[in-house]
Order: sequence, then structure tokens, then C-alpha cells
Amino acid sequence: EPGTERLEEAVAAYRDALEEWTRDRVPLDWARTQMNLGSALTTLGQREPGTERLEEAVAAYRDALEEWTRDRVPLDWANTLGNQGVALLTLAQRTEDLDRARRALDQLITAEAVLREGGHAAWAATKARQIPVAQALVDRLSAAP
Repeated sequence: EPGTERLEEAVAAYRDALEEWTRDRVPLDWARTQMNLGSALTTLGQREPGTERLEEAVAAYRDALEEWTRDRVPLDWANTLGNQGVALLTLAQRTEDLDRARRALDQLITAEAVLREGGHAAWAATKARQIPVAQALVDRLSAAP
């Protein structure tokens, strides 16, 4: 769906859910909701100008990663890390930020490897498609005077 109305509704619903599903009471559900919030915000941020939604997405993913650790839930961790990498990549493209571009590239590479090794080919392929885009951005920004 090309518009943003449903995404806005999803963001509101996830934020409402976070009021009920607190980190203290249900930490893994809280983390899943943070990850889903991050995904909705990333998609909104990709459809809108500016960086506010993308910054919010990065923060939501960061929150999810506090509970979804690599040791605890490695595939959820890797998928969330990669999703955060996609948001960072979009931010880096808009702001011409080499540090963000490098971080996005590193996260996408790590996420793809963990997902592939964990047997989740579909999620790994999604991250793998973004790696050349991130690498090209890093290369271009590194070569800039």
C-alpha cells in the first residue's frame, strides 16, 4: 500500500501496546513490539522526506536489541540488527554520513551471516540485497574530499 495512513495507525497501535506490554512484565513481547514499531517507522521514514521517523526507528530497534540479545534469541537479534542497518543506511543516504553508512554496512553483513548460518534464508537474502548498496555508499562517501 503506497500511502502512509495505515503505517501511521500501526505506529500508534505499537505505541499503545508498549503501554501495556512493558519491558518489566513481558520483556520479549516488549522487544518484538519495539522491533515492529521500528519497522513501521522505517517504512514511513522511507516514504517521507527528512530523518525524524528514521531516527525514531533506529531508537526503537536499539531498544529491542537490549532484550533480544545475540545469546538469548540469535535470529531475532540478527533480524533486528539488520533492520536497524537498513534504517541507518537510509539515514546515511539522506545525510551523506559516512559513519552511519559504515555502521549500516557492518550491521547488514553481521545480520546476513548470522541469519544464513541460522538457516533463515529469506531474512538473510533481504539483508544481503542491501549490502552492495551500503558498500557503494561507503565507497562513495570515503572517496569524497
